[in-house]
Amino acid sequence: DRIRSTEVTDLTMENGHVACRVSGRRGQSVCLLVPWSRGWQVTRNGETVQADMVAGTMITIPLVDGENRIELNYTIPFVREGMVISAAALIVLLIDIVCRWISARRRRRKAA
Repeated sequence: DRIRSTEVTDLTMENGHVACRVSGRRGQSVCLLVPWSRGWQVTRNGETVQADMVAGTMITIPLVDGENRIELNYTIPFVREGMVISAAALIVLLIDIVCRWISARRRRRKAA
C-alpha cells in the first residue's frame, strides 16, 4: 500500500514529452525509467526543477506535499547553435558564389 500510494498515474509518453501525476510528500522522489540526457527539461507543477540521476542513467524528481504534476520535455542539445552555424555557413557560401560570378563576369567583359 505504501508503494502504491506514490505510484505514478496518468502517464503519457510521446515524441520527446513525458507527463505524469504522483502524490507524495516533501523529501520523497519519483524515479522515472527514462534514460537521462542533457536535453531533458523537467517541471513539477509548472515550475522548473533540477532532476537527479540514479544509477547513472535514470531520472529522479523530488516531490512536494500533495499532488505533483511532472512534465519532461526533450530538446536536442545545441540545436539552435547548430542552426546558427549552418545559416552563417550558408551566407558565406552565397557571398562566395556571388563574388565568383561577379569576377567571372568582369573577366568576360575585359576579354571582349
